[in-house]
Amino acid sequence: MNNGTWMPGDIIAADGWSSVQFSSYGECKKGQDIMNQGFNASGYKGKIKGVCQELDPNVFYLES
Repeated sequence: MNNGTWMPGDIIAADGWSSVQFSSYGECKKGQDIMNQGFNASGYKGKIKGVCQELDPNVFYLES
């Protein structure tokens, strides 16, 4: 979240986090579960999480 707006990590920190595209919601859900298991086993537990979200240009925007 950035200033109250959910944004993909690759927009916030281009050299760090990145979004991943999946062919179906089911595939995304599998990836989400694996990612969150990793986060929960690290120092990021309770601070960040991966979520499946439809890519909609009306939801995400680049700040100028």
